[in-house]
Amino acid sequence: MSGISLNYEGCLTGSAGGKGLDSGQMDILAQKVTPLIHKVNRARNDGLTPYRDMPYNQLRYDRAVAWAEKIRGGYDYVIFIGSGNWSRGINMLTESLSSSKALDGNDLECKCPRMLVLEGYFHDQISAVINRLGEKITRAFFVIAADSRKNEYNESDLKCAFEQLRQVPDLLAVTDSESSLPAKLAARGGIETLFVPAGFQGELPLLSEAGLLCAGAAGIDTEKMLSGARAMDSQVSREDFYKNPAAVNAALNWYYADQGMKVFQAYTDKEHLGSLSAWYSLTCCGALQCFPGINAEELKTYIYSKPETDEAEKNVIRINLDKIDAYSLGEFVYFTEVTALIFERLAAGGEEDDDEQYKKWLSG
Repeated sequence: MSGISLNYEGCLTGSAGGKGLDSGQMDILAQKVTPLIHKVNRARNDGLTPYRDMPYNQLRYDRAVAWAEKIRGGYDYVIFIGSGNWSRGINMLTESLSSSKALDGNDLECKCPRMLVLEGYFHDQISAVINRLGEKITRAFFVIAADSRKNEYNESDLKCAFEQLRQVPDLLAVTDSESSLPAKLAARGGIETLFVPAGFQGELPLLSEAGLLCAGAAGIDTEKMLSGARAMDSQVSREDFYKNPAAVNAALNWYYADQGMKVFQAYTDKEHLGSLSAWYSLTCCGALQCFPGINAEELKTYIYSKPETDEAEKNVIRINLDKIDAYSLGEFVYFTEVTALIFERLAAGGEEDDDEQYKKWLSG
């Protein structure tokens, strides 16, 4: 049973300052969104969103777990070097996971390596970390991640970073294509590489080998995470609009964005949910990047660690998590990525009958 529920009473007539939706308008939204749910499901079946299959890929899971166990068993530090959403997403998730692991019973006594995420492949930044580690560098595990989109980084910076990191004892590369520059640089240096599929808008999926490696290294039960993701997958695949939480969430936010009201400003009632809220905002706002015509100013989304029973506020969507543990985090990550996928499709007008446009949209 899902540990996530939506409360969107604050977006309905009588609660939203005269701009709320009545039952008839909700039904119209349902008619608009239902075909998009079908298309998102079709994309998944056609293999165009492979990152959604991670919860079912035992081979990739075993590989990620093996790396995580190696890191937890032999290192005091993990330094993750990346750019754009590939670094920000991992940083936000691992912070949330690390701060919530104390709520996960058996993890109370676990000793996990300290994790540092470097944004960008800058020579001075990497040198500073290596120099600061000094002799402790033998207890540090480095991960350098870069995707195949060259507009995400400066090639010379990336080449320099690989050259610098040749001096560290333990290094793993992460990229999305065997033909990418990062993959070629890794092969040239004899560096083992994890290949992960690009996610929504090309970002590094958090339910990937790299994401699970970081989560496992942080002491999180990755098997529970994927169990939660599988549970949410069954819900966000439903073609009944009212029974699909990602579809409802995306539709309401699209409607208010289209009315000139704000979307995806996440707030929380628990400090340790701050990073998770920031990742939610980052992922979902990415759906708006190509649609600057949508003006946003008022609607808020709150993330709570327990169901809220207070009177609904105006222009508010509440995402309630029964508790914070590995299972609910897996649910939440999967829920967010599918929400963003449906929302982006709505913002684009919902038209992608042309196969090439359809594939281009899905690949970001």
